[in-house]
Amino acid sequence: MQPRRPSRNGLPFRVLAAVAILAACGRADDAEPPYGHPDFYPTPERPAGLQGDGSGHFPGARPVTEWDFRTGKNIVWRTMLPNWGYSSPIVVGDKVFVTTDWNRLLCLDARDGRILWQRDNWTFDLVADGDRDKAAALRKAWDGLVNEHSKAWACCWEIAYLTWKLDVIRAAKTGQEFKWPSRGYGHSGEGHGGNNMARDHLTDAELKQVTARLKALGDEEVAAIERRLAELAKLREEKRWAPHVSGYVPTLSPYERGKEKELADKPWEVYHKVLIPRGLFTDMWNGWLGTSFATPVSDGEHVWALFGQCQVVCYDLDGRRKWIKVHLESGRKRVGWRTAQNFSASPILADEKLITIFGGQDKTGSTVRAFDKRTGELLWAREVTRGHGEGHPFWQVRRVLYDGIDALVVGNSMVLATADGSVIIEGLVSLVAPPLVHEDRVFLISGNGECGNGVRYGLKLYRDGPAVKARVLWGAMPSNTRTADSDQEHIRKNAPAERIIAYQGEVPGSSVGCCYHDGRILCGGNPALVFDPDTGKEIPPAEPPKRSRWRRVGQPRGHLIRAGDYLFSQTGYCGVIVRALGDPANILAVNDIGSEWQRRLQLLQMPPDEMARVILDRHFMPYYSNWSMMQSTPYAQGERLYMRTRDTLYCVGDPARPYHSPSRARAGPQ
Repeated sequence: MQPRRPSRNGLPFRVLAAVAILAACGRADDAEPPYGHPDFYPTPERPAGLQGDGSGHFPGARPVTEWDFRTGKNIVWRTMLPNWGYSSPIVVGDKVFVTTDWNRLLCLDARDGRILWQRDNWTFDLVADGDRDKAAALRKAWDGLVNEHSKAWACCWEIAYLTWKLDVIRAAKTGQEFKWPSRGYGHSGEGHGGNNMARDHLTDAELKQVTARLKALGDEEVAAIERRLAELAKLREEKRWAPHVSGYVPTLSPYERGKEKELADKPWEVYHKVLIPRGLFTDMWNGWLGTSFATPVSDGEHVWALFGQCQVVCYDLDGRRKWIKVHLESGRKRVGWRTAQNFSASPILADEKLITIFGGQDKTGSTVRAFDKRTGELLWAREVTRGHGEGHPFWQVRRVLYDGIDALVVGNSMVLATADGSVIIEGLVSLVAPPLVHEDRVFLISGNGECGNGVRYGLKLYRDGPAVKARVLWGAMPSNTRTADSDQEHIRKNAPAERIIAYQGEVPGSSVGCCYHDGRILCGGNPALVFDPDTGKEIPPAEPPKRSRWRRVGQPRGHLIRAGDYLFSQTGYCGVIVRALGDPANILAVNDIGSEWQRRLQLLQMPPDEMARVILDRHFMPYYSNWSMMQSTPYAQGERLYMRTRDTLYCVGDPARPYHSPSRARAGPQ
């Protein structure tokens, strides 16, 4: 239910809220509307990117807190994206920007979700140094490899789809209740922990209708499905497609997952020896990451995007490309199977600079690069010196601009000077959530295992003459992690003993972005976790959350945002957790969004051969319901939330309320 909000002085709360918004959001001539306000429009001083300005705060927004993509409740529009991806949407006036694989930038109409334009950003000409024949040969090699990859996905997907269909038919014809697997079907047809045909994409009434239609199929129609399934299973076995996990095919990696030993057959040799050295990566992390993870950023006049093939691009808002640059990492002896993952940290703007993180190859180090945002000229570069080498999706770069201090906090171990990339402090946390910045303080909060080493730091930046320096305020460290010795050495060197927290066992932390509110750090990955920014210690919640409700949709995977009086975070299982600011552990609602592709398939509105054509033509990967479905972060504007799943973009709000076009969008650059 929508939380009830009382009226005061006999006036409707909506009226009072509108007055409060106008007063608090600065509609006077000497103040600009804040992030999230209906009239907010990005500027060079206040750009729009991941988590808005990077803090996750959208104080001018007043979004709805309940919706349902199945029934259409509070769904203003939904758009099936032409390919898959995990970048977050950003809003620039009346336009929404987002990316999809392999290297496509899309612009949609914020009013109705229409795709206004889309642009691919291939690197063939650039990496071939202008040699047309060489560029054509690279394109041919790429197409040959990716076409094989898409054949594997089309086969594996159809196996899952037809297995689901037969299971429903057999149960219906024998009068049994069809029991859905926990999360759908895997690509070999197994019905546990898979990623297709998810139960929660249809209402109960729709499920009954679909079951009735499938039950009515004749014996010959059922036999045809069985014959086709047998053909696909034989093909999959012969080709060794998806032998380990439901996202892995040998065409994308020269190594078996988790092993250094090369596979005996080499359908990928051209990829490993010809394409990768030129930055043409296609490999996936467990089959889901892709090459379009990074979120675009805009100053209201242009939009910039980073893709997982070493390319960074600049466009105007009408789709005219201003420049494209490709910077290949060099000196790498071997490239592993997570290369594209390393280009997933989102770019940010710092005055006239575009700051990016180019991933290293095979965990050998990432490079922070500063470009002239107008021309693409490389201004400076700095290699990351510690921790995991990747430009991991969980860590980003944030800017500190406060009281004469101008610095860049790299989530994976460093603080740099914005002007020239010189090092202010290094050797910090390994692989963390995005840094949290509040005035001159910086908080690095690491997750555990794959998402970090469980260490967290509080830093204060200060000026010492012309130089900016950093002081460790406090640190928390575990004693039993893989990097415990080096972590303890560094933290004891930089923080007084009384400001160090030592832990045994599992360390509380976060693998996604947190928020600062009311003198507290609200954890993005755990509704019950709050930190004291002065000491780094946990603050117990007033009331622990109901675990069953929280766990229904899994852990948050997108970064936390604060919109109006509420906290929003997307989870892996197609859900969005809504919390109240007063008690972050109090979960008000768990709303679902999902895949419009998935719904149409399960409603039998899209035949499997049409879906197979999409996979082959667009290299689309139909990967739906598990934790890899949603890794993105909502963007708030006015009374609307813009968010995406792997393949569908949603606008959530009250459809009955008219769209508000920002005043500058009507008069400003278009």
